[in-house]
Amino acid sequence: MNFLKIIKVLVFSIILIMTTAMIFAEQDSLRISDSVSREQKVDAALWQLSAEARACFLQSFNLATLKFDQALANKKAGEKLAVIADIDDTLVDGVMFTADVLLDGEWSGDAFGASLASDKCLPLPGAVEFMNYVVNKGASVFYVTNRGPSLRDVTYSSMKKMGFPMVDDKHIFIRESGMASSKEGRREDIEKNNKVVLLLGDNLEDFADLFPVKEGNDVRRAAVDQISDQWGDRFIIFPNAVYGDWEKAIYYYDKTKTEEVKMADKVAVFDEYKYTN
Repeated sequence: MNFLKIIKVLVFSIILIMTTAMIFAEQDSLRISDSVSREQKVDAALWQLSAEARACFLQSFNLATLKFDQALANKKAGEKLAVIADIDDTLVDGVMFTADVLLDGEWSGDAFGASLASDKCLPLPGAVEFMNYVVNKGASVFYVTNRGPSLRDVTYSSMKKMGFPMVDDKHIFIRESGMASSKEGRREDIEKNNKVVLLLGDNLEDFADLFPVKEGNDVRRAAVDQISDQWGDRFIIFPNAVYGDWEKAIYYYDKTKTEEVKMADKVAVFDEYKYTN
């Protein structure tokens, strides 16, 4: 009798485990990742691959060409014109790495470096053509990126492979060891000997140190408005819905917050904008 009871308990336990597994499988069948922060980036990454995003990039480089031509026409004798550009998601498409991460690939510096060395590392539409156009007109291009020293070699090799000009130590400014994430100092070094007529980027820090992440989105939006005449003139910003300081500003870049709390902060933003109580 005791033996039969044991058998029944075992059978019941097996059925319970299998049923639970099936329920979770149904609930999670469409999940790309177990991470809350990754899951929400699915549509953002897909948008970056959309025809609409492609149109935005081409539009931005067309505008950049127009503004550069205007600067060239107004160039004074002895002036050395230059363009400063961020690299990732401004000139080079980063979705190939995001796609791996969303499918539970490794999220590390080594994995990012491997993605840059792969055949899937491609320039964004219009990027190579614009940067070469600037150089062919007698001006210089500079790349200011927060890629670190470990990515120096692959940055040079991949940028050359894609056809970008002036890929060397004088024109690529990475984030050296111990250097702050701010790009202001590197921009100032370039401006010492050049007249920078255009800055290209997908994140506000690519243009100026005027947009403090820890002070929240409202402060950053107000700072954008204060220099409203610069957007589309000297500053050309590119779309990036996947990542950036815009996201950090929502939770005031508080690194102690969990992914669930960060998501709650994001949802709370809508309370100010929804039309119902």
